[in-house]
Amino acid sequence: MLTEDYQSSINMERVRYVSRKTDRKVYEAKKRERFFKRFEDDYGQGSVDEFKEIIEDPSSSLAEIGRYYGFSRENARLIYRKIYGFPYTQAYKKKLEARRKVRERLRQGGAVKLKRKRRLYIDKVMQKAESLGFSAMTRSTGNPNNILINGYKVNIKGAPRPIQVNKNGYFSISRTNLERKDCDFFICLCRSVGNDTYYVIPYDAMPKYGANMPVDKHGQGEKRSSTHRSSKYSQFKEAWDLITKSGEQRAEKYQTECARSF
Repeated sequence: MLTEDYQSSINMERVRYVSRKTDRKVYEAKKRERFFKRFEDDYGQGSVDEFKEIIEDPSSSLAEIGRYYGFSRENARLIYRKIYGFPYTQAYKKKLEARRKVRERLRQGGAVKLKRKRRLYIDKVMQKAESLGFSAMTRSTGNPNNILINGYKVNIKGAPRPIQVNKNGYFSISRTNLERKDCDFFICLCRSVGNDTYYVIPYDAMPKYGANMPVDKHGQGEKRSSTHRSSKYSQFKEAWDLITKSGEQRAEKYQTECARSF
């Protein structure tokens, strides 16, 4: 049988072990709280919850969240571990499984449908055009993003959230390398919290591989940064009047605005 002293030493060791384990949990919790505070100091109030919302979307990636906050994919991976307490690898495997299930459901359905976001962008642009008195309709052939507004072929592009580049916000628009016969205008729907902004850009004014639209966070009359002030795309913000103009009038307006920006 164990002596009382020996039993007492075992009990004391158990108490010390539990105490160390508890202290470590408390330390880790406080450490995580300090990290949350630093992160929100750098990226704004509620940015931790925003990070979680974006990264928990099955369609999101580390690269996407890195572009959104303006840091690298590897930094996004480290931040994920600090916030959740375990590696991103586990979450990534779950995302892959979720995506696989979605693809399987679509294959079993036997129907090819527009992605929800794409359908949302098209519907919003058509509603906006109709509210301005324009004729808007979908096209049965060609690129699924194309619609007709006042008889013009319009390609719809969307940016669900801004990205950070050198402390400035931009909406990134990509894949604009369409042939001239398939597109007269690009309408870029840029979405931010509680606000939708439309850029109406003629085909000849849009670069082949896309563009970055500046996020205007200033009120009327407020001073803007030099980067945003000199952006050549600012002239196309809510420029719905271009759709009512002839090709010669649009070219003249575009040349005039470009001359003013330099």
